[in-house]
Amino acid sequence: MGAVTAHAEEWFGGTDGRTEEEQAFLSAVRAAAASSGWGITAGATASMSLDVPLYLSVDVPAMTTFPGTRAARQLEVTLWPEDSHRGLRLDGLWGNSDTPLDDVWVFEGGKLLVVGVQAQVEDLGQWTVSWIEHQLERRLRFRMWRAGGATATTDDTGEYVGRSWPVAPARRSVLRGGSAGRAAPHVLQRLQRIPVTK
Repeated sequence: MGAVTAHAEEWFGGTDGRTEEEQAFLSAVRAAAASSGWGITAGATASMSLDVPLYLSVDVPAMTTFPGTRAARQLEVTLWPEDSHRGLRLDGLWGNSDTPLDDVWVFEGGKLLVVGVQAQVEDLGQWTVSWIEHQLERRLRFRMWRAGGATATTDDTGEYVGRSWPVAPARRSVLRGGSAGRAAPHVLQRLQRIPVTK
């Protein structure tokens, strides 16, 4: 993926952090994102302070044009402080920033979980950046039906990251998670009609 340059403070805009811990974490993540090769712009990232955790989101470019509302369009990361009911904890998962942390897209193949360790905030930031980079490099498999239905799954584990119900024969394509939705597919083939049961 090509590098998209921006100043560190432009990445993960929305909050500056409520505590020194959150500020140091955001600083580490922002600096690493600014020099990353993620192939996205700083505007595709956001941060906000939820009730307890610090919340970060990154748009998954391949999911921007996915039809329907049941889609994991972002990578979501939360940093829970040491004094929270969960203790110091770092979570990363596929989700939708319209409904943060709704756990609709829970799957094991793309989850980040750091808990029960003594770690510097800078280390947590580096682990976050590595996880985001890995997720954006994952290939996604899309099946799109002429009548508007579609599915999106991870190519490596087959786990769903998007669904709208199929009603006609499909086209299938595979894109990297960081690829724009209109990029040339790696695979394109015709599939048999799939019966739908409810």
